[in-house]
Amino acid sequence: MISIEQAFDLLETGTRRRIDLGVADGEPFTNSCIAGLTAQTSSATDSDLKERFGTLDYVITGFQQATEFDPLHVEIDTATASPASAESTWMGEALCILIGNALRFPSGGQANVEDGLFDITIVEEMPTNELLTEAAIQRFFGGDTEHVTHFTAEHLEITNQQGRPVEFSLDGEMSTHQQLSLHVRPHAVDVVVGPEYIPGSAP
Repeated sequence: MISIEQAFDLLETGTRRRIDLGVADGEPFTNSCIAGLTAQTSSATDSDLKERFGTLDYVITGFQQATEFDPLHVEIDTATASPASAESTWMGEALCILIGNALRFPSGGQANVEDGLFDITIVEEMPTNELLTEAAIQRFFGGDTEHVTHFTAEHLEITNQQGRPVEFSLDGEMSTHQQLSLHVRPHAVDVVVGPEYIPGSAP
């Protein structure tokens, strides 16, 4: 964290870069869009925990904050998925959906804020003991696990398959939607960065 004085100095000496902007049904966001168990509990998770442990520990914190939770029944369609993604549609029950635009979105995610793509993580419904096991595997060994899906896309449609709308958090601002359309506006925001900034990371 820099001081106000350092911030003003940076305006004079820093480098200007263009970063991506996320848009969800016309509402802009820079960091993340979150749905599911963690949407209302994102502020309760220690920032140190988010950065060190990542997605599944973030979900576990949500479990600790909620006495009961009905999983999301959703369909997710992407207009352009990464080559690593075998399909452009995902349908099922999810504990949470995390859509990151910037590197440090609230799950320890690795979204690149300059690549014109969202980094999307889906944590599927699973028993608590399996959640704890997969969290440990990701923490110590990294990589994907059975119930966690990762892919990138420049556009996606999230459609709720239940009668009750889904609650989403856009950079901490809550809203409810039966269907939500998200897209990236590449290089839409002009920012000033310091010498520590690495292209493709969070400003």
